[in-house]
Amino acid sequence: MSKYLLSKPQLLFTKQLAPRFYSANPTPQELASFPVDLHAYREGGGVAGSTSEPLFVAPDGTFYRRYGNKFICQFDRSGRLVRAIRTWEEASSVGYEPQDFTVDRQGRVFLLNDGTLPVLVFDRQGRRLTALEQRIRRGVEQVSAQHQKRLGDGWWARCWILVDKAETLHLCHLRIHVKIDLRTGQVQTFDDHVVCRPREDGTCWTVTRLDLGNKISFKQYNSEGVLTGESEGNDDIRYRVVIYGRDGQPVRQYTIPREKTEVEKLLPVGGLLGMDGRGHVYLYCTPQVLIRSPLGGLPNLIGAVSYFAVCEYDEEGRSLGVRAVYADIGEMPMIDEAGNVYWTEYEVHGEKPEEQFMRLMMAPVPQSTR
Repeated sequence: MSKYLLSKPQLLFTKQLAPRFYSANPTPQELASFPVDLHAYREGGGVAGSTSEPLFVAPDGTFYRRYGNKFICQFDRSGRLVRAIRTWEEASSVGYEPQDFTVDRQGRVFLLNDGTLPVLVFDRQGRRLTALEQRIRRGVEQVSAQHQKRLGDGWWARCWILVDKAETLHLCHLRIHVKIDLRTGQVQTFDDHVVCRPREDGTCWTVTRLDLGNKISFKQYNSEGVLTGESEGNDDIRYRVVIYGRDGQPVRQYTIPREKTEVEKLLPVGGLLGMDGRGHVYLYCTPQVLIRSPLGGLPNLIGAVSYFAVCEYDEEGRSLGVRAVYADIGEMPMIDEAGNVYWTEYEVHGEKPEEQFMRLMMAPVPQSTR
């Protein structure tokens, strides 16, 4: 797939892996030295979800990473730890595992708890902003009890949080979308969206998968050619994208891909990654036959990997090409507001920690898609 890449990947930084997993009560320095946990994904201006913890690209271009309910750490573009906000005491008082977080243009960190709806807010120095938290709580209390219950029902579906350019806080969970103006406290509620995801410009978008083709078998082999797995799929998977305006009404919809290109015929199966600030949608795509190969000296940590491609589509659903090729190690690539793609790679020379390195890669926006 590398021959189809639209831009040359760039190395942002390399970090040596730490000798062990962090302890039950780690220091910020311990966390920062374990970059296998430094990984990605969120749609434009934020990051969107995977089962792995997301790396968040803030409006100022720095990276934030949440380490369970203990810390939220900020890293600069060279991988240096800038600050660590300790969230253990506050997060543990309202629930074990925060579900999502976001960072606004003032550098304030908003932490959404899993299963209930206290939103914790921290300033740049890591201090709680209780007055702002109370304003958010009052806003949530203005919506119906049924909506509050559905927003807080996070045990099986993720609730998204984002603060847009107009300082409006978005809380989205399945068909519920609540907007709270952080300056005035004004609240708007929409309940006809399906898994809406907020954007930096205050709009939202949804995606529905469409299986339009025939059932086919997807096979997985190890590097010795032995069949290790098989699953059923569809040979024509497409996605319907709907964009909602700030008033909650649908303003545009389209289907991706509009037509299958040569590359897409080679990559029949995929999934949603995210959307950037231009409205371009990104999918991760795989071939019908996957070859899983060992990754150096990390058998217990990662084991065997397959390689996926990141495909980009414009706001009309036209295919723009392949943006990145990455190893499937449980860390989804991330798309920032401008359309840059980030992912992690591993360089392994042996089984010792000092022989193992993580690299954060970036595929810059190609001239052809600007």
